[in-house]
Amino acid sequence: MSNLNKYIVFYIVLILTICSVYAIPNNLNKRHDSDETKCNDFCQKSKLPPANFSSEQLTGFCSSTVLGEVPSTDHLASILITKPSYGEIIQCNKEFILEFKFVNFQPGAASNLSLDFDRYPQSINEDGNIIGHYHVSIQKIPSPNAVPDPKNYTFFTPINYSPNATETYQVPIPGLTEEGMYRACTYTTAESHQCINLPTGDRGPIDDCIRFKVEKD
Repeated sequence: MSNLNKYIVFYIVLILTICSVYAIPNNLNKRHDSDETKCNDFCQKSKLPPANFSSEQLTGFCSSTVLGEVPSTDHLASILITKPSYGEIIQCNKEFILEFKFVNFQPGAASNLSLDFDRYPQSINEDGNIIGHYHVSIQKIPSPNAVPDPKNYTFFTPINYSPNATETYQVPIPGLTEEGMYRACTYTTAESHQCINLPTGDRGPIDDCIRFKVEKD
């Protein structure tokens, strides 16, 4: 091969290499350290304090806890609130029942909230379903187009007990004292209180919310 041809081949390879590098988005270039380095050094580079893995840290923290066991797409949890019905009118100060059904989840497991918050990786059972527990939270909606402040809620409870035989939960809700529109939502966590980890983002939602109205007699 002549020297001219060698130079031509060299510059073609150089141009292709440069193009391939710049074709990758800058954020990916910055993020793709080795997996081991990313896991070991992630919280060392964070401006947040390290997780204490004992109690809730309300000012934020950095955790390098592994995800743990993640189920297949055949075992995605799912919930449907069946009572009260959407848009139902409930009387002020009158206790009512919130009911929901679920599939593909083993509830009733919760670590000590004061000692083991976010401490342990997620686990699945022999059937391939995530082990954990549920919560119910109710918020008053300030006005039709106002997003509720997540720090404010009217009712909240973790559900650490097992459901009935038809895998249905019936949660007693104390009478709500203020008139207005409310939303009631479930949210699902693993045993150590972290949001559950799933194998895909291309899916339906896990939890459910409904809206209902509270009025005086």
